[in-house]
Amino acid sequence: MPTASTAKKVTTPRKRRTRKVSTTPLNKSVTKEVVAEVRGSKVSSKSVTQSSPAPVRPAKPNLSWEDYRADAIVRWNIHSYEVNELGKDLAKGYQLVKQHAVQVVNYTKESYSKAFN
Repeated sequence: MPTASTAKKVTTPRKRRTRKVSTTPLNKSVTKEVVAEVRGSKVSSKSVTQSSPAPVRPAKPNLSWEDYRADAIVRWNIHSYEVNELGKDLAKGYQLVKQHAVQVVNYTKESYSKAFN
């Protein structure tokens, strides 16, 4: 009968799982240098093809200072209205909870006095 020291050892390496490489195309505006850095090699920094031309700044803004001011005033009025409505809702909720809390306290006092007096 063979012992552990005389048994033949398997020398093939254990198989390990590897990630599958994605075959989706890269963004067109990515440069070869960035792609090369990811892959671990060095390439000159030539740009691949760009999908759209560079953006150009408009000559003048579409909105004036008065437009921004009027928008800020309207937004502040909306904010004030919402905060006031929140305050009203919180006051109603407080009154509802207060009624139940008073009932609980009175019931507890009565039960205690009946049990221990």
